[in-house]
Amino acid sequence: MRKSKDKKQISKAVHKSVKAYKNLPGKKKREQAADKKSRGRSRWKAKKEAAVEAAS
Repeated sequence: MRKSKDKKQISKAVHKSVKAYKNLPGKKKREQAADKKSRGRSRWKAKKEAAVEAAS
């Protein structure tokens, strides 16, 4: 028995949402890691600029 098109679409959508839900924690972790990286970079930049200001 073949699945009707709308049923197939529904199961696809369900699968997609389940997959997205499963990926959520990983996504959050990745975003936090990126945030940490950029924060460190901006802190380093601020330190460098302060050093330049003090030197001049």
